[in-house]
Amino acid sequence: ALGSLADGRYSAIVSCDREVAVVSNFSDADSGAAYGGFATAEVAGTLYAPGLYKDYYGFNSNVVVQNAGTAPATIDFVVYAQGNPTPVLSVQETNVAPGTSVSFDQAAQALPSGLLSAVVTGSEPIAAVGQINNPVQMYSYNGFSGGSLVAYAPSLFNDYYGWNTSVTVLNMGTGPTGLTVTYSNGAVETATVGAKDFFFSYTPNVVGIGPGSLVSAKFESDTEDIVVLVNESNAINRAASYNGFAVGAQKWVAPIIMKGYYSYDTAITCQNISGAAADVTVTYSNGWSESVTGVAAGQTALFYQPNAAGLPANFNGSAVIDSTQDVVCIVNENQESNPASGDWLFSYNTIPQAP
Repeated sequence: ALGSLADGRYSAIVSCDREVAVVSNFSDADSGAAYGGFATAEVAGTLYAPGLYKDYYGFNSNVVVQNAGTAPATIDFVVYAQGNPTPVLSVQETNVAPGTSVSFDQAAQALPSGLLSAVVTGSEPIAAVGQINNPVQMYSYNGFSGGSLVAYAPSLFNDYYGWNTSVTVLNMGTGPTGLTVTYSNGAVETATVGAKDFFFSYTPNVVGIGPGSLVSAKFESDTEDIVVLVNESNAINRAASYNGFAVGAQKWVAPIIMKGYYSYDTAITCQNISGAAADVTVTYSNGWSESVTGVAAGQTALFYQPNAAGLPANFNGSAVIDSTQDVVCIVNENQESNPASGDWLFSYNTIPQAP
């Protein structure tokens, strides 16, 4: 039983006789974060961590890597600094047993201070989670197994009910690439991003996105594959991360949905990434459903569970999201009714399913 585990850091393998979706929430006394479990098809020999920190405005990071194979693994961890295509650190862990994990802690590594990224490779398939923290905030995200020329972020904020976001776009290629970011309200950013370098954007600083805005974004690279990481936060130290999406789907699963459950509430945000209007329906595990119709191309649909009339108080369940067009969706969990300062925000990517 889990209750019999000694204090420490563990990894896990979840097996079932039916398809399942897994999300992990973790926390300490004053901060928490979430990430999605890796499906068998998502583990890989190489994973990318686009958002790492070494004493950057008080933030540090670490990357936890699990051997998802069947034999002992050698794991290589190669770090890049902003603006430098040459690695600034390369370390190796050997004989990592199947199912177990190792941690690479940037605060303890001989690295320059600032923004960093990493490429992680394993002799066996691996899963990896990046964790970012300062004394009062914690972010977490899944390592990326690959990139694409186009990516999407469904939920970006400029002082939206006090929430703000930042975006990191990593160029995974061997040469520079032009980057265009098109926001759902028509604002545009452009940049040239060097090999193994990254573009960083703080949403409140984007020209054309005014205070009070909730927008989505499409990221287009000219020649090199990219990945996108979004960090969310507010003034009372709530903080979380989610991965940008390379592709959409018409059906998604959200394993954790709450309405007033131990003061936690959730919100589902979906971005229509197709070229036609979409009807989006959320069906909860108690059987009740709600819809937003006519979501224009590039725009978002927001489902805020405290406003869901068919969910009872103290609801703790799951949801399935169906759309008539391809969408991408995230879930935010937060102690909405708690005004105290503390990081009680969790965010995760929903899991795509075959229609």
